[in-house]
Parts: sequence; C-alpha cells; structure tokens
Amino acid sequence: MEDNGIGFNDNNYDSFQTSDTLFKKSRGGKGVGRFLWLKAFDKVNISSVYEKNSSLFKREFVFFLTDDDKTAAQPEKIVNGTRSTVVHLFGLKSEYRDACPKKLNTIAIRMIEHCLSFFLRPDSPRVSLTDGETSICLNEEFARYVMDHTVSGQFEIKGRQFNILHLKLQSTEERVHGIHYCANNRDVMFEPLRSRIPNLSKKIREDDGTYWYLGYVSGDYLDQCVNSERTDFEMQEENQLNFPDDITRNELSAAVTEQVKTHLADYLKKVNQEKEKKITSYVQNKAIEYRPLLKHKPDVIEAISPDVTEEDIELELHKHQSDFEIELKKQGQDILSDKPKSTKDIPIYKKKLTTYIEKVNDVGRSKLADYIVHRRVILEILGNNLKYDKESKYELEEVIHEIVFPLRSTSDDVGAEQQNLWLIDEKLAYHFFLASEKALKQVEPANSDKNKKPDLIIFNRPFAFVDEDAPYGSVVIVEFKRPGRDDYSDNDLERNPIAQVYNYINIIRKGEAKDKDGQELATQKNVPFYGYIIADMTKSLRRLAENVMLTRTPDNMGYYGYNQNRDAYIEIISYQKLVADARKRNQILFRKLNLPTA
Repeated sequence: MEDNGIGFNDNNYDSFQTSDTLFKKSRGGKGVGRFLWLKAFDKVNISSVYEKNSSLFKREFVFFLTDDDKTAAQPEKIVNGTRSTVVHLFGLKSEYRDACPKKLNTIAIRMIEHCLSFFLRPDSPRVSLTDGETSICLNEEFARYVMDHTVSGQFEIKGRQFNILHLKLQSTEERVHGIHYCANNRDVMFEPLRSRIPNLSKKIREDDGTYWYLGYVSGDYLDQCVNSERTDFEMQEENQLNFPDDITRNELSAAVTEQVKTHLADYLKKVNQEKEKKITSYVQNKAIEYRPLLKHKPDVIEAISPDVTEEDIELELHKHQSDFEIELKKQGQDILSDKPKSTKDIPIYKKKLTTYIEKVNDVGRSKLADYIVHRRVILEILGNNLKYDKESKYELEEVIHEIVFPLRSTSDDVGAEQQNLWLIDEKLAYHFFLASEKALKQVEPANSDKNKKPDLIIFNRPFAFVDEDAPYGSVVIVEFKRPGRDDYSDNDLERNPIAQVYNYINIIRKGEAKDKDGQELATQKNVPFYGYIIADMTKSLRRLAENVMLTRTPDNMGYYGYNQNRDAYIEIISYQKLVADARKRNQILFRKLNLPTA
C-alpha cells in the first residue's frame, strides 16, 4: 500500500507507538486499527518519507508482535525524494488466506463498500489498486457501479437522526441484498435482508439492467456505539433493562427494513403480486383448508419466499396456520376476560366478539372440510383395496388393518390424524388406551402373561356415574380376517374368529388387570366387552355365526348377538358392509362439500 499523505512524522509516529491513542478521535480513530494488521499478518514493513521544516526525512521500521522492548525508529534526513508512505504486509495467516478474495475486481468492490463514505466525499483521494500489470482506479469503479445508482434518505428513531444510502450495485460477483451499518465513515457490520424481506430473494431486474440492493446506514448514534475494533456495535438486541433512550438492534433493524421497503416499493409490489397469484391458485385448487388464513391474514403471503415450490407452500402455510390458531385462542381468552363493565361498552365488546367468531367459524369450517375430504379419500382407498385377486388377498388383511389403525403401535404412539376407527364405530375414537398387534403381555392394562395378539384391543373411558369398581366403560376387541378366506372351523381355535374373541375376553377377565398407574381393575365382573370381526361373509363364517346363535343383519352382510354368560356383544361385519355403512354415515357431509358419495 502506498500513499502521498503527511506520513510518519514525529507526532504520527508517537501516536503509532501508543496503544489506544485518541490522536485521531475527531476522525473516528480508536487507536487500535494497526493491531488488526498483526491479527491477519505476521509482520508489517513501513517506509515513510515526510517533510519537516522544509526538509525531507525518511523513517523505516518493522511492526510485529514481540515481548522485547524495541528501539524507536530514528528518521534520516534525505536530499532527493517525494513525500510518500509505503506499507508492506507479509505472511497472511492461513485462517484468513482461504477467505480472502483473489480477484482484483472483487477486492476493488470490497474496498469501495468498506470505505463508501470516503468515496462519496467531494475531496475523496484518488485510489488505485494494482496487481502486476493490471490496475483499477477505485474512484472510477465507484462512479461506474455506484454513484449513478444511489439515492440518499434520512429517518429518525427516538429523536436520533440516521442517514441511509440506497445503492444499486451492478456487480457480476455473487452477492445478496443487504444493509451495511457504518461508523466514522467506515463499514462495520453487514445484515442480509432476505430473512426480513423474503421478496428480496433474487437479483432485481429493471429496464436498465439487473442489480443487487445495498443500503448504507450511518449516524452519530452508530459512531458512539461502535466497538474498539470497529467490527460490531455495543447495542442490546432488546431493551431488557428498560432504558427508554437506548436504541436496540431490533428497533434499528426494523426501522431500516421499513426504509428499504419504501424505497423498493414498486419492485416488491410486483414480486408480491406474482407470488400471490401462485399461492392463491394453490390454495383454491389443492389446499382449501387455508382459505380462512388468506382471508384474515393476507400479509402471510409477503412472508413467504417467491421461489417456493408447491411443497414449500404447504409447509409455509401450515406454519402460519398454526400461528394464526394460537393467535385466535389468545384473542378468545382476552375477549372473554375483558367483559363489558357498563352498557356503554357493550357495542365495542359485541363488535370484537363478532369479528372473533367470524374468524373462528371460518377456521373451523376449513378444518372440518379438510377432515371430510380425508374421510372421502380413505373410503376410496379402502374400496379400491377390496378389489383383490388371488395373489394379493393375503396382503390385504394388513393393508386394511393399517388403514384403520397402524400395526404394532399403541394410542400413545399414533396421532388422531393417523387413525380411522370411525370406519368401524365413531365412538371408538374416544378411547382411553388402544394397542394394535401387541401381545397381551405387552398391553399394560390387560396385565396378562399371554403372547396372544388381538388385532386391536381398546379400553374405553368410564361412563359418568359408573360404579367405582368399573374404571373402564368397556373393552373392545377387533379382529381382521383375510379377505376371501373360507376355511373357518368349529374345532380349531386358530380358524374360529368368534372363539378367538371369546378366548381373549377370558384371558383378560382372568388376569388381575391394572390401569396404567398400576391400580387393579375389576374387569372380571363389571366391564362389558365388545367384539368386532371384520371379514368377508363366506359360507364357513356364516355357519360359525349361526352355530352360536348370532342374528343376521337385515342387509344380510353381517351378524350380531349378545353372549350373556360372557357379558359380551359380538358383531361380524363384512368388508363390503364396513365400507357401505361408513359411506352412508358420511354421505350427508360429502354432499355438503359437493363430493362424490358413491
């Protein structure tokens, strides 16, 4: 580095030799800048020619880290020469070498950005950057890429004035839109804008070309807050100590963001309109459950990146929907707790309540519609899976079981959206505990040492006013049988589903069943059992049902009956009946949404 400034005269040299000097405080000097050289380099050679009393003097010395006392560099009087100072930096350390830009153009742009305020001054010195035979004039580079594309502005926070310079940078280097926070005419900190303004995700395209947006923020407050190394500002994120005159980082960043939004309003509006069409089309055609969100919180569109895929749109809307529902719950609590204190307050309270109810109803209808569509899809899947052939029928038992409730899991593992117990009985969804394909000895409430595995075993919650000795309202056992199976037999337990259900009941009644907290349950006498057998209504199954005196259903697609000795109700439901009955129960809901009912 070489310049033709005053040089290392006695005053400047003494200041250089003094740590934390205030010699250049008026220009923002902290007295520690030269130490940053040695943070990145091993040593620095300095040679300076300066004037004193109309004579020329030369002072040369090496600056490096040492614990030894160094003798002061004495000046030498010279006859010929010109005023100049040359600084050579040697031994760039490895941790900085990899990150340091190599291209001359890149270094030029970085230097302009760092010292932008200096280049804006009318008395800015001429600066050249040279690498071998190639040289770049930074002043010309600044005029070409910066000066013709700048707009200055001012804003205020808590009575403090700030300046902002809006810049279009037509650099070919890979960049991001962002804000440079400056102090004492030098760049201190950079903040990307994409997280605060999602619509700034790509290079801005206008009639005069493409460019990156950069904002440069400065002000006396930042000059006062900058740290000694000029790498950050001593500001709190939030005003936790409640100092009203202090400006926090969040306050500064929010105010700057608004300035940028105002400056780029036309461009951001265009991007948002295109994105709005994309998201609205997706919601209308593929995700109607988010319509209330867009109706009551249209600003969520602005918070989503314009580059989103359909999968990203779904995830983003889901996150905003969750936030919206939490907001609604809080609003509801606030409204109910802030009841009108006099008749004068009733109209205001009523208006708030009406607005709130409209939002809640919209969200509720949307969630209900989504759930009804889910039921329609499940019925369609189940119906298609019943169209089996000889090769696939052995797999269908597990497939259908999985649709109703996931295999080898319990109600502690599976969320409400993953189970479809409503296919069998709507009431089953409100159980206390359920085990699917689990050995009885693994089912804690059964308290059994048996390895028998009911397809589903369900412990229902007790009814109100029930005997204290009957902690469960009932126990339900569900057995799925392979579609098309017709080898059922009275004499073989493994081939008699009715006997299997009764056997499970006996095992549970004989066991000293306990609840999940280890308390004994009186299942032997007081708890009724319900058994559901889901199977194709073949000849051998009909024979078994009639042998135990079960009653045929009017549609001839199932059997039912009550065994008084076991206090158990048994129902055999064919797969066709399972689907047909579920469709009948839900068809009024499908019609309300104009969905096919068959």
